[in-house]
Amino acid sequence: MTRPDLVDDSPAAPRAQSHACDHVVHFYADEDALSALVAEFLFDGLREASPALAVATAAHRLAIVEQLRLKGCNVELETRSGRLHLLDADGLLSELMVGDRPDPDLFRERVGRTVERLARPGTGRVRVFGEMVDILWRRGNGAAALVLEELWNQLGRSHDFSLLCAYCMNGFYGPGLADEVAAVCARHSGLLVQGDGHDSGGGGRGLVAQIRALEREVQERKQLEVALRDALEQRRRAEVELRKVLDEKDAFFAKLSDQLRASLQAILGWSAILKWDSSLDSASVAKGLDVIAWNAKKQALMLIHAFDLTSLAAGKVTLDSRPTDLAVIVAEAVEMAHAASLSKDIQIRLEPAQGACMTEGDAGRLFQLVYALLDNAIKFTEEKGAVQVRLVCENEFVRVSISDTGRGLEPAHLASLLSNQALPDGARNGLQTGLAIVRYLVALHGGILEAHSAGLGKGATFSVMLPLISSQAFVAEAARP
Repeated sequence: MTRPDLVDDSPAAPRAQSHACDHVVHFYADEDALSALVAEFLFDGLREASPALAVATAAHRLAIVEQLRLKGCNVELETRSGRLHLLDADGLLSELMVGDRPDPDLFRERVGRTVERLARPGTGRVRVFGEMVDILWRRGNGAAALVLEELWNQLGRSHDFSLLCAYCMNGFYGPGLADEVAAVCARHSGLLVQGDGHDSGGGGRGLVAQIRALEREVQERKQLEVALRDALEQRRRAEVELRKVLDEKDAFFAKLSDQLRASLQAILGWSAILKWDSSLDSASVAKGLDVIAWNAKKQALMLIHAFDLTSLAAGKVTLDSRPTDLAVIVAEAVEMAHAASLSKDIQIRLEPAQGACMTEGDAGRLFQLVYALLDNAIKFTEEKGAVQVRLVCENEFVRVSISDTGRGLEPAHLASLLSNQALPDGARNGLQTGLAIVRYLVALHGGILEAHSAGLGKGATFSVMLPLISSQAFVAEAARP
């Protein structure tokens, strides 16, 4: 962001070629390098009998004096002779400020007269180093710094001197860096690049272009970093989801293995009894055959459910949707479930709807859905229990409710039952493949699955709500060739 204080309320800045004086700017990052550069700038003038003025901070004045001495300059002699003046930048700046801006009259009085005194007849061109502008900039008052730069330019139109201004790069930050540097460079006739002399582009254009290129690169890098973080987060979520799926898969096949083993043991057990025990009466033989047939069907159903569950989870199941009378689907499912209910002496009571209950869906998958709920109710209902099937058309939905007198569920476990989470041991558990298939099929048909239970031993009710459509849609579908 461009600094909010950088409001250009200074007089219009002349172009670089209009400056009467050499007004050069230097951006630095190394304090020692700056001191050496300023000392060289001043010492070159002193050797040519040109007066020198340094308006610097206390720390920089000490460093500049030390560098001048290293170059062989007799600082005390030059100071006594009046050729070298060292002024405190902070103190002088405080004298020039009125509010938050430098006053032009005070500037001419304090700075202008100092330059006039130095420019005596018979002397060379005065050399001035100033960093009051940098002090203002680093204080966050960039607009005042630009006003002060223009006051130097105005002074340069009436007095002949060379001015070197220095800015610490720490004072420039953010996406508006290039605009800030350009604003400073526009007030100077040149840019002094240490080691390379003046900026060949003039007015700092080369540096500004480099900064703009750097800003674009930084922005691109930031965008890439954001994209990389997003990609890493997506990968992390995918890995978490994959681990969850793999864990569920392992748990599923472990349960499947246990139930297949238990069912197979019942088949093998009764097969051995029927083969080796010739004393069995006809009722016992019939019971054994029923157990074998029931467990064989149970195994087939578990494998079918496992295959369907895999296909549904992978999104490989498509629906042949068309207007369907759910009353017919429910009646067929109840009729097919009677064989399983009779083996446990469980009574199935059907409470049909008055008239047709039409919904848009795949008849085969809707039958699978209703039968899975019925099979689940029979599985978890004790012998001589009851299962009630109720079909009603209400508002914009058709509702199928299947209630049983089975072992029920604790209320805290209902949410887990309707999600992909496994139930605690001892709850209405088992493979849950039937319910998993129901969840997927209900979602594919745009429906809602609900479960209710008053607690353990108090049975449970599962309800499916599907969108209701008018019977006219069914007639239109039937009439279609």
